[in-house]
Formats: sequence, C-alpha cells, structure tokens
Amino acid sequence: MNQQQISKNAICSQSLDQALNLLQVVTDSDESLRLTDIANILGTNKTTATRFINSFIKKGYLERVIHSKHVTLGPRAANLGYAFSIKSRLMQQIKPWVDEAYIRHGLHCDVVLLYDEKMLLVYRREAQDTLIFKHFTAGNGFYYLATGKALLAFMPEIQRDSILDGLQLVTKSQNTITDKDKLLVELKISKNRGYAVNNEESITGLVAIGAPIFNMDNMNVIGAISLDASTERTSMADLEQSYAKPVIELAKKLSASMRFE
Repeated sequence: MNQQQISKNAICSQSLDQALNLLQVVTDSDESLRLTDIANILGTNKTTATRFINSFIKKGYLERVIHSKHVTLGPRAANLGYAFSIKSRLMQQIKPWVDEAYIRHGLHCDVVLLYDEKMLLVYRREAQDTLIFKHFTAGNGFYYLATGKALLAFMPEIQRDSILDGLQLVTKSQNTITDKDKLLVELKISKNRGYAVNNEESITGLVAIGAPIFNMDNMNVIGAISLDASTERTSMADLEQSYAKPVIELAKKLSASMRFE
C-alpha cells in the first residue's frame, strides 16, 4: 500500500469517527440539539457538522424538529435499537435473567455496560411505580446512580480516578454526594458489602440498589444491574434489607452468562 492510499484510508477513518461521534452526541442528549451545539461539542466547524447531519437525515438516523433548527434521533435509530434488543447475542444472555427478576420482585431493573468511560443502558424493565421518573439511557452519572457507584467501587483505582477526574460532581438532588472524599468513602463501603445504593441521590423519591457485573475471563468489572423503586413503595433501608442479596445473586448470574470473544 502506497503513501497516498494510506493517507486516504486515514482520512476516511477520521471522517467515520467524526460521523459516529456526532450520532453519539445526539443519542446521549436529553433534548434536541442545534447545529451550533453539535459543532461545539464535537470541536468541528459547522460545514462539516452540517454535511454529516444531512447524511444521517437522508438515511433516517436523524430528523429535523418541526419549526426549529434542532435535530433529534430519527426512526432508523429506533429501528437499530429495536434490532439490537431482539437479535444481539448480548441481549439473549441478559434478558431472561432480568425478566425473571422483574416477574419475581416487580421492581424496575436496569442493566448498564461500561464503554469508553461512559455507562450505556442496554436493557430495562420498568415497574409501574417508577414510570413517573425520568431515567438515564447513557451518560456519566457514576457518582449518583447505584449502577454507576457499583462500577466505580469495583474497578481498579487508576480507572476509577480517571473517570472521577473527568466528572463535575454537580447536585442532582438534596442527597447527591458532591464531595469527592465522601464519595470515595461511600465507594469503599459499597465494595466491602458487595453492592451500591442510590438513596434519592439522582431523583428525589427514587431509591435503588446495584451490583457489579464482571467479565469472568479476567474479572474486570464491565457493567452493573440495579433494582429501583419509589419511596412511596419502600424506603432505602427496606430495599437494602429485602434486595441486597437478590441483586448480588442476579449480578453473579449475569456475569456467568455473558461471554466475550
């Protein structure tokens, strides 16, 4: 391969990375975004961002919001997510265990995986009492979610510190831990007992308990499972007493069933 071909391949790879990053920015956002917002987040110019946006709109992965200059996810993005939920090998490994736990306990269940120092929600079963709450789909809420704290508590300190150094510990509710030293104490407690909690730290009125999922080939933490409930249904203390052991056992079953090439 000559130098010219290598240069072309590098440019194509860079363009693909930029396009996928743009799609990820829109996916991670809780609301529609303007062209200017997208360009600023990506650190690129408006011309490049516009070219990618128009391509994704043409393919149906993005769409323009009526009567505005904003864009949001399109129907092909939903189709891609649905296809993943029914076809992927990973989902076939996760879904039966989570569905069984949901039927047995009737609690909201979230399964997240760790990718590029972000949490990605890959499967959810919503309970009736948590439908009023706005839940995350992807992001960096490591310090205020039960799944996030379970991940931080069981990962190597170097990896944990790298993630924490990139976070701003902002208040989500009156119970959010925004002091790093206090958070580290909480993470140590979580590791010692085998699970983490979210005591109305993300949303007032929502409590959760989470446990880590491991890659059994190398024992690296790769994800977490949480059981969530409203405080109208149960208190944090009662949730821990009743579901600490079940959520740890469920995490162990998921760890054992998930296999990676």
